[in-house]
Amino acid sequence: MLVHEKKWQKAFYKGLSAISGNLSAGYFGIIIIVPALNRLSVSVDYLFLIFDSIMGILLLILTIVFERRTI
Repeated sequence: MLVHEKKWQKAFYKGLSAISGNLSAGYFGIIIIVPALNRLSVSVDYLFLIFDSIMGILLLILTIVFERRTI
């Protein structure tokens, strides 16, 4: 029973790792795409840039944590 649970845990963390990695890539993509398409104001652009950067980095760290749990 313990081996079966360990397999599911690895698969679960592997799936979470993939999802958080894709979300991180999405946030970094938003950093590049949105300023080229949207011209709201400079302060709003900086707030979005900071928020997207922080979220991308946090999700990338989360991806690393989940990947380490699958080892």
